[in-house]
Amino acid sequence: MVKRPIQPADLWEIPSVGAPAPSPDGTRLVVPVTTHDMETNESTTRLWLHEEGRKPRAITSEAASASGPVWSPDGTRLLFVRKEKDANAQIYLLPLDGGEAQAVTHEEHGACDPRWLPDGERFAYLGSVRMEPEPEGDAVFYASEERMPRFWDRWLTDGLRWHIFVKSVEDAETLDLTPRLKAHFPPMDPSGSYDIAPDGKEIVYGCVRSKPRAAVRWGLFRVPVKGGRPAPIELEGDPNASTPRYSPNGKSILFGRVDDPGSWARPTVLARYDRGNHKVRDVARVWDLDPLSWTYGSDGKIYATADVQGHTALFRMGAWPEEIWRGGSVSGVRHAGDRLYFSSASLKKPPEVYSCDRRGRDVQKETSFTAKIMRGLAVGRVEDITFLGAAKDKVQMFVVHPPIGAPKRGRKLPLVHLIHGGPHNNFGDVWHPRWNAQAFAAKGYMCALVNFHGSTGWGHKFTRSIVGEWGDKPYEDIMRATDWLIERRDVDETRMAASGGSYGGYMASWIASQTRRFQCIVNHAGVCDLQAQFACEIPQAWANSAGGDLWNGPEAQAGLDRYNPLRHVGGMKTPMLILHGEKDYRVPYTQALQLYNILQMRKVPTRIVVYPDENHWILQPANSLHWYSEFHGWLEKYIG
Repeated sequence: MVKRPIQPADLWEIPSVGAPAPSPDGTRLVVPVTTHDMETNESTTRLWLHEEGRKPRAITSEAASASGPVWSPDGTRLLFVRKEKDANAQIYLLPLDGGEAQAVTHEEHGACDPRWLPDGERFAYLGSVRMEPEPEGDAVFYASEERMPRFWDRWLTDGLRWHIFVKSVEDAETLDLTPRLKAHFPPMDPSGSYDIAPDGKEIVYGCVRSKPRAAVRWGLFRVPVKGGRPAPIELEGDPNASTPRYSPNGKSILFGRVDDPGSWARPTVLARYDRGNHKVRDVARVWDLDPLSWTYGSDGKIYATADVQGHTALFRMGAWPEEIWRGGSVSGVRHAGDRLYFSSASLKKPPEVYSCDRRGRDVQKETSFTAKIMRGLAVGRVEDITFLGAAKDKVQMFVVHPPIGAPKRGRKLPLVHLIHGGPHNNFGDVWHPRWNAQAFAAKGYMCALVNFHGSTGWGHKFTRSIVGEWGDKPYEDIMRATDWLIERRDVDETRMAASGGSYGGYMASWIASQTRRFQCIVNHAGVCDLQAQFACEIPQAWANSAGGDLWNGPEAQAGLDRYNPLRHVGGMKTPMLILHGEKDYRVPYTQALQLYNILQMRKVPTRIVVYPDENHWILQPANSLHWYSEFHGWLEKYIG
């Protein structure tokens, strides 16, 4: 078969494989798979059942999206979330020995995240409840006196809050365990924020514990399943605590703790709360990594994922964590029987489900939903390179080469830097329809993905090294990576571009203000004015991260200005494409307007594209194709 380079449309033709849900005995597997319809610009998720010796089959219809599958303790029934178009999501029950799925919740404002109680006859779920009356009259407005009035792409002023409910699958009686709760569950996605004790008598959950006008702090609470007043889990200091999980024997609660919530660069620490003596102990004595997710295995051991040098690894936790498997990326870890199931992907392959034993051995690929389309697509070679960056520290980058069949652009290739956001994140060995390195390399460019100082996966000191100094070491790292590639004679230094989103967009602006070695810049949802970024939806850690504030005198203000791109705009001469979503509350799109207007006034070639129905990410297929076309068009114009 003759393969062709990947096109942006292919990214939306490839099914998106979600986190697996193995049956209790591990003999069957339910997998959410999302497909995209380019004609309707909509996506649908269906649940697929895998049984040994049988071809995978869809067990939910195309009429509505299905997600969050949870097996009953006896493995005969499935709870899941069903979302019909223009309707709120509800919980459905599907008998796996035959029969149609039936709605078991009818919440006016929707329901999500079902969990079976151990008796197999009752289940818990999150239901959305209106805790404040709707305003009277015809005026349309948002009003708040809270520290977090909006989040990501929506206002939190509608009075709706998630509550924990328990009900039987056989009758309509429902018990609200948190009837007076007005605090927020995680607003991005509340799923996974509570857990049920093995004996079915108690639920632990995580939500905001701070007063409405105070800095947002997250805490843990316990509530009896039979009903009663929730009780907080008291922790020393003023930490954030999240994602609680009961141990299999029910004696302790595992959770993630951040000891300094006022800093985005502080690590998450895995800790255990003893339900008997109420003491808290860290799981690992020394672990210089940040856990991304954690769960208990059927053997009672803790399994966690963490970024490690550009990849994601699976760890068996103890006093000394043991890395048992490292892939490109690992997520959605679940356990059943004596095996672990998870989703894995890389820069060269989209996600599929895999499994391994408890020691990370006997790795098996469980699904092949993406195989058919990927057989016809050529992917470029990926290098994992380490070079000396700022402060003579070792810095890693991935280099993605054009695949066979990509346009020939000379012996030396034009270079495109893809700069990750965060900044306390990384450009890992992972596949995604947004910022897909293979889709850029397919146009004949060499793509560099530098994991500069501040990135996660190289220890806490490396991550914290840029606090208050966003434009220092990361900029030097990217320049040194550029020099390294030029010296290797791979790159045509007369045809180079720098691009990035969020913090990567900040760095794109900073690069434009500091050097003219790049022929063009692409800035997506980027911070260009550190002062104006106090308009973001959770600004409480911003002064620490940005290096200054506006209320502690000229010295603090100078710290805020030191690495502020708009204080160095006189150096910006490079043609810049600015892309932004109008519903972006993480980096308000006025940042894009500021930069565009200033560069236009200075007669710098500039183009702005704003998507009215997108947030910090470009999520809709049609908008994504347009975004890629704008991006590629700008590159073609200046380095093509």
